[in-house]
Amino acid sequence: MIPSTLFLNESLIHTIKSNTTSKAAQTGTKNNIARVVFEKPVAKTALEIEHSDFDAFMEALDSSAEHKEGMKEARLWVAEQLYAEEGDTIKSLRLKKGLTQKQLAQIIGTSQPQIAKLEKGLGDPLQSTCRRLREALGISADELEKAMDRQVELNMRNESYE
Repeated sequence: MIPSTLFLNESLIHTIKSNTTSKAAQTGTKNNIARVVFEKPVAKTALEIEHSDFDAFMEALDSSAEHKEGMKEARLWVAEQLYAEEGDTIKSLRLKKGLTQKQLAQIIGTSQPQIAKLEKGLGDPLQSTCRRLREALGISADELEKAMDRQVELNMRNESYE
């Protein structure tokens, strides 16, 4: 069982803080994002259980002093060799920084599934999310917009081949 966590944007922080009278939730803010952790745990899904061994293995490699730099270099190689023809996307920019989706999510105060959605070109991120992405990836607003537009173009091109 894992604790349930809910991330809220800045506009909902005040509502949560002023309307939460129960000790059932703990709130904290970081980068104008509210993190609410509920005491009631939820069961892991079958998919989470199935991939937990691999996730633990990758986490061990990423946190190991012996392998950490090699993993970062491997991500850079993937970005340069496998995604170079596509141009810059959020995914390639993340890989060039040597970050996993989980690491980028932690830096900008969101979840790994949200990073996956952004990398796929799904959704329309808030301005505050875009700002944190730009800061984490070391890019300008124009570069982020171009990377997001490029992903949409790639998606449309891939759909036309299917």
